[in-house]
Amino acid sequence: MKKIEVFLLMMAVLIVFIGCQKEDGAYNPKRKVVVEYKQMQCTSATYDSVQTRWIDNMPETCGKYKSKEWIWKGNRLERIDFYYNGEYVDQKRMFRYDGKKLVSVVDMFCDESGNSIGYEDSLVFEYDDKKLSKAVYSVDGEERILLYYGHTGDKITRVDVAMVNVAVSGKNIVSGERSILRMALPTGLVAHQLVADYESVMRAKSGAQMNFSMEFGWTGNNITRIITIFPGEESSREDITYDKKRNPHYGCLGWFMEYGMMLSENNIVQRGDGSRYFYQYDNNDYPVSRTYVQGFESNTYRSETKTTEFYEYSK
Repeated sequence: MKKIEVFLLMMAVLIVFIGCQKEDGAYNPKRKVVVEYKQMQCTSATYDSVQTRWIDNMPETCGKYKSKEWIWKGNRLERIDFYYNGEYVDQKRMFRYDGKKLVSVVDMFCDESGNSIGYEDSLVFEYDDKKLSKAVYSVDGEERILLYYGHTGDKITRVDVAMVNVAVSGKNIVSGERSILRMALPTGLVAHQLVADYESVMRAKSGAQMNFSMEFGWTGNNITRIITIFPGEESSREDITYDKKRNPHYGCLGWFMEYGMMLSENNIVQRGDGSRYFYQYDNNDYPVSRTYVQGFESNTYRSETKTTEFYEYSK
């Protein structure tokens, strides 16, 4: 159950979005991201039992490449294009509105020429006046996850999650590095393996369903505590700390990153498991780069991978 709990905790956060704005579903940042770049660096060492010491391997560095382009129409985010190794657009995330309010997000997957390859992931939002009340996540038109939101004042403080028909088709809901669900996971093979293990269990059970809830604790405009509650299981608690700088993804509905970066006003610097994030900022206190450091160590091998994202803003 522990592996399932870890996955579900991260998966649920991805779809919950900011509830502390005056109106859920509106996103109009003061500074608008227009291009993102990515670079990875890996250092490692192998233990030599004959020499009884660690020997450093040759460092590996991937060239900095364009990873995303944000397309705006005035103050409205219309689309995010994802690049395959900086070469061509293989995924388009489209934002659809009713007036100023976001009503759905659709991921279209493309070939090298930019043409649809025939399947989509989608997220549809429902509102009770100005507050988010429900979200439906679907794969190829089949409903997979239902989310129901509760508020305290103008903040989302609870979400009830129902996973339904996870194994109704042959398409893995976590396939691809940038699928909606995997966007919520920390980078790394361990986290991704948890997802694969969980989906294998669900796929073996036709019509399998699982329900759970999450409660959110706020400090100012940041979610600093997440409690996950499974029926009949001990609840888990995750504490999150932040810096004092501006988060460019704050309120960006349908934007799924580690532990829901769009939830909070400031930038995450540490999660309860010890994961840390490092930033460089411009003169407006917005980040121009964000680095996540992931380490691995065994008796014979150890490594550290730094994944850095770079942001460019509109003039």
